[in-house]
Amino acid sequence: MNPDDYILIGKVVATFGLKGAVKVLTSGDILEVLQEPIHVYLNLPLSQNSIKPIKLEKFWKAANVFVFIMDGFSTIEEAEVIVGTKIYVRKDKIPLNSDDFFVYQLLGLYPKSNDILYKEFKVVEVMDNPAHPILRFIDDNKQEILIPFVNRFVGEVNIDNGFIEIFDWVDFDHN
Repeated sequence: MNPDDYILIGKVVATFGLKGAVKVLTSGDILEVLQEPIHVYLNLPLSQNSIKPIKLEKFWKAANVFVFIMDGFSTIEEAEVIVGTKIYVRKDKIPLNSDDFFVYQLLGLYPKSNDILYKEFKVVEVMDNPAHPILRFIDDNKQEILIPFVNRFVGEVNIDNGFIEIFDWVDFDHN
């Protein structure tokens, strides 16, 4: 498995019912664009180098997790074995438009404002928030700046050139 070909979509956190379904805690909105059925890849907890392809038959949102029904899991006992397992999907199976990006691609981007690139800061985390994601920037001195990832504050996201446009960056940077 070449790690660059896959993206982590979640982790099995519990069983669901008695027929082999599992609860999966996910980050981001990748599942919303996937089409069923699709193959997912399980990183089995007992053997960290073992990746097993599994057909994801059906999934749905249930409270703060997704429920997965996967081929080969028909009892609660079979499902219990994979609790704690990380689940991946091949990047080439995720439909992206030309202006779309993965959350992980934002990490390491520099803020740019009024044609000035602030290389002392970079995105270190995209925090989930009920209203909207929050970009967490940290500089070389561990100063932290949090910026709502909304159109009012964020403009162009340019993965290829390594920056994310922040409107009025100087209003956030108090140095």
